Amino acid sequence: MNYIFTKAYRPAWIWALVILILTLSPGKFIPKVDYWSIISLDKYVHISIFFIQVLLVLRGAKVLRMLTTRNYFIYATIGTAYGIGIELIQQFIPLRSFEMNDMLANMVGAVLAATVFYFFEKYWRNGER
Repeated sequence: MNYIFTKAYRPAWIWALVILILTLSPGKFIPKVDYWSIISLDKYVHISIFFIQVLLVLRGAKVLRMLTTRNYFIYATIGTAYGIGIELIQQFIPLRSFEMNDMLANMVGAVLAATVFYFFEKYWRNGER
């Protein structure tokens, strides 16, 4: 059975689709906001959406009892690759552009989620504080 398409991963797939639609929409659909007020907010949004993405994937792996130390690295890497891919595609979409800082923020979100989930599962949840 191919576990990646099971019910446990459904929230992760839905969130991945939401990310894809929102990040690959032409820039004219993005509301105009004062540039200086969004500099830090934009990066927090990128970190947050990829943090959520990797958390949902790890949750699916946990539900299926497939959560291994190796999978934390694999899912963080897949989340990072997804973020890089989206940034690379954006350069071909009208009124969108490739931004290295957005790509780094995507990576930070993916890696941070795997790290937080790992320590939560290992130390807090298992009572090994």
